[in-house]
Amino acid sequence: MTARDNIPEVNLTALQSAIDKHWDDAIVPALIEYIKLPAKSPGFDSNREANGYLDQACEAAKAYVLAL
Repeated sequence: MTARDNIPEVNLTALQSAIDKHWDDAIVPALIEYIKLPAKSPGFDSNREANGYLDQACEAAKAYVLAL
């Protein structure tokens, strides 16, 4: 007996369906909200610190990861 004998069969159709559902239900909405933030480099937003857009973008990314 080898370690390969213990590998379960993977239902690729179900796996793809789960990935597609997560993409549509979680990733796309998170990306839509993320790109709404006008977080730009200092060359485009001279008041970047006061505006806080980069902080908001970081917080949005953090919230998404912590929700996983």
